[in-house]
Amino acid sequence: MTNTATLPGASPAPLSLPARFVGIITAPKETFQAVAAHPRWLGMLLVCNILIALCTALPMTTEAGKEATLRQQVEGMESFGMQVSDQMYEQLRGRMWMAPYQTAIGILVFSPVFTVARVTPRQRAISGFEQPWETNSAICCSRSVSGSSPACIAFG
Repeated sequence: MTNTATLPGASPAPLSLPARFVGIITAPKETFQAVAAHPRWLGMLLVCNILIALCTALPMTTEAGKEATLRQQVEGMESFGMQVSDQMYEQLRGRMWMAPYQTAIGILVFSPVFTVARVTPRQRAISGFEQPWETNSAICCSRSVSGSSPACIAFG
């Protein structure tokens, strides 16, 4: 394996999207240095959100996944003090065909909004980030790789 360390004061070479995705897991320090030097955030945001949506919604396409999702919904409703009647349970069961689609669409819509919102000027002031918005966005989106990979491996 070749040494890819950069000289002090030298800017690391820009990385492709696949190299950044793999690098976050295999060589995080060097990859984050390259991301900070050459911020590109949209591709990583899209890849991570698509992976998370797929790995979350695909198990819901099976009967076991639908049953587990239904059980979780009923338990959640009951934890808030609701009484789930047999009629309500059957209505929920009848709508389970929509669960994978609703979940995937919700992730694809709201996850990018929340990810980008984390790097607003107020959040940068609170967290002490001194980098431009593009750099903070690139770093924030790249951090999503470490969160999306275990979920996809577990359900894949």
